[in-house]
Amino acid sequence: MIRFCVTSFLIGFCLLASATNFSSSGKDKKAKRDSIKNHKIAAGKTIVSPVGAPVYTPEFGFMVAGGAIISFRTKKSDTSLQRSFLPATVGMSTTGALIFQSSLTSFWKKNKIQINGTFILRLMPDHYWGVGYKKAQTTHRSDTTSAYTKKRLLINPEVNWQFRKNLFLGIGLDINNTTMSELTQQQISDPNIIHFGTQNNNNGLGVILKFDTRDVPVNAYKGTLLQLNAYYYGDYLKSDNEYSYLQLDFRKYIPLFGKAKTLALQLKSRVSLGSVPYAEMSMVGSPFDLRGYYWGQYRDRNMVFGIIEWRHKFNKIKSKELSKIGAVLWVGTGSVSPTLKEFTYWMPNAGVGVRYELQPRLNLRLDYGVGYNSTGFYFNFSEAF
Repeated sequence: MIRFCVTSFLIGFCLLASATNFSSSGKDKKAKRDSIKNHKIAAGKTIVSPVGAPVYTPEFGFMVAGGAIISFRTKKSDTSLQRSFLPATVGMSTTGALIFQSSLTSFWKKNKIQINGTFILRLMPDHYWGVGYKKAQTTHRSDTTSAYTKKRLLINPEVNWQFRKNLFLGIGLDINNTTMSELTQQQISDPNIIHFGTQNNNNGLGVILKFDTRDVPVNAYKGTLLQLNAYYYGDYLKSDNEYSYLQLDFRKYIPLFGKAKTLALQLKSRVSLGSVPYAEMSMVGSPFDLRGYYWGQYRDRNMVFGIIEWRHKFNKIKSKELSKIGAVLWVGTGSVSPTLKEFTYWMPNAGVGVRYELQPRLNLRLDYGVGYNSTGFYFNFSEAF
């Protein structure tokens, strides 16, 4: 498995590298395309960048994924506006998984209003170990112990308004549904599945407060983010379960040793209260935090993790200009716990990745992460955080 992941990583890197044609005619054509693209960007026009590559992840196995990144300015004449981004991907894997996901980051009214949103639809074979660190460690992953079929739908729009310099207040809506089928005997007797059932509709409203000085939120070179999310789910939105969570996210981006060379740090915690269904518990180990673990293996009421990541964008050969190719290295650790006093077991994590800039400050990323007795290869748009 490790050999396959490394091979896939190298194939992905070659695909990215092949996008930079080093022949003379290739350079001329590429320079012309870049000039046209930069002109459109300066004019605030919409840019569509199609992408596609073979992928391997712990959750989906080998997958062929494709999609596009759409960037635009919500008001073409307002040059102070940051460009908005809408990446979307669709993929099908050898395990039979089918996914569609899209994520919007948009800026309005001189960047004082931000409208963001996530849409995810997944039909896939998956694994459920149970709740808690010990269950994740002691339950053997196999077709007879942890395997099941999952349908997942998530719609999560939010609106943020800048009421003071660098301070934003927002509201969010979370509509999600998780359905389990083809359960194993071990899962049928799991106390959480017995209590919550195999189908859960969870609908909630949230309040968002954040301090944000990042230069470009989708790929910051400098700045700070401190964000608090507080969501409540209940009968008022016809949610099957009544619960709430508080999530604190701190990120710091420090420029070092030149332009586009950044030390990125993240500390994040999530605390759940009430009758939290197993599918909505706090989790660690995903394409957006400790890359290299199976998404959903480590879950409990509360979680915390920290990551330090070095992001390096290379200069062009025989030039001080930045190329489109970059690389990252990271180390991190995290834990899950039923209470705030029981963060006993810590999960190690490290990894390496390559980047290719499809559009200014928006990357295609290929990451290879290593965890405790697990590895993961990831293909995605934008940075993990």
